[in-house]
Amino acid sequence: MSDADRKFLGQYTLHKLSVVSHYGSEADLLHIFSELNIFEDILVDSLSGNIHIHDSVNLISNLPIVGGETLLIKFSTAGKEDSPIDLKMVVHRISEKPLLSEKLRSYTLFFTTPENFINQQTQLVKYYEGPVSTIVGEIYAETFKGSKKKITIEKTKNIHSMIPCHWEPFFAFNYLSKYAVSKVGNKTGFLFYENLDGFHFRSLESLFEQPPFITYQKLLEVQNRNFKDDSYSQRLTHVQQHMVGETGQLLDAINMGAYGHQWMYVDIFNKKTVVNEYQYSNDFVKAKHVEKYPLIPKGVKGFDAKTSARFIKVIHPFSDKGNQTTANQLMLNKRHAILHQFGMTEETIVVYGDSEMRAGVVVEFDIPSPEKMDTNFKRERFYSGRSLVSAIRHTLTKEKYEMTLTLAKDSLSDDASKGGAE
Repeated sequence: MSDADRKFLGQYTLHKLSVVSHYGSEADLLHIFSELNIFEDILVDSLSGNIHIHDSVNLISNLPIVGGETLLIKFSTAGKEDSPIDLKMVVHRISEKPLLSEKLRSYTLFFTTPENFINQQTQLVKYYEGPVSTIVGEIYAETFKGSKKKITIEKTKNIHSMIPCHWEPFFAFNYLSKYAVSKVGNKTGFLFYENLDGFHFRSLESLFEQPPFITYQKLLEVQNRNFKDDSYSQRLTHVQQHMVGETGQLLDAINMGAYGHQWMYVDIFNKKTVVNEYQYSNDFVKAKHVEKYPLIPKGVKGFDAKTSARFIKVIHPFSDKGNQTTANQLMLNKRHAILHQFGMTEETIVVYGDSEMRAGVVVEFDIPSPEKMDTNFKRERFYSGRSLVSAIRHTLTKEKYEMTLTLAKDSLSDDASKGGAE
């Protein structure tokens, strides 16, 4: 599709939107839906969403829709019809159903992935031993045999053993993420999540290392008027709305030990203790970050005191057999800091829909500095640059397709220890 063929930004093709009953009957929702939302979040185990219905044919009773039905969703951005999003979801909740008129009822269907249902109906009781990544792969293969959805697993080097006692698989994956140390680079900030590409067991540091998927820009009004001849692909990079969230949050960060903490590992069987300390000013450079500069400049007193937060963990045993070796265990307090620093700076942007965008990718974002309101672009110092897309809300209406992106940082794009005034 050429630029001339594209009529407007936000254009998309909704190839399929239907609901399949428990009895196999399929009903088209294309003409009675008003809004479809799909949510991705790297801090959440599985996809979810909702669809708002204006029902003038009493479909909810005639099909019927009572919960547990299958939703079939297939859509693509204009020009990307060869690689559509193709989803099979399950209705898990139905909202109130007010009558808008004698023949019109409104309600919302809430849905999630089929794997979420399988997860909640599965309990693990089995002995597992081996590299954490191998255990994750084994549990996934055993639990989701019939699923065509792939899982991306970052290789780990550390050996772990466990006997889950009636655990759900997702709970086991999140438990194992706390003990994972990557095979390359000693990365520890592991997460388990699902996006539109499938499931992932990966470290935040590996996500930070990705090249930018796209560069977004927020234009001033005077600049926007001068961009009338932009190509369709260029206009897709323009941010419609932008908001910088709360920043700083120092009291919470200190309480959580994000900038400094002390872990005491206790082996009650061998009567040994090992103390490991994290100090932001010294340890920031020992981990990968999405940007170059720390949130708190080096030399600022009081924000990386090792005693600001203390934690105790019982380990059995401190040996080179069975669970974590002492060396690997002591890496895990770095994970505590990485996860609590992540999202200290967040931004929300609204952009035109792109069916290839995923939660978990890195994007560049050029924000204009508010002190310059002319055509000479001056980039904002700290919040411009690289960010990780931590969450996406895909919103499809009959008119257009938009995305609301949450951009998270664990670092800054400029040095906060230096002044920036001209």
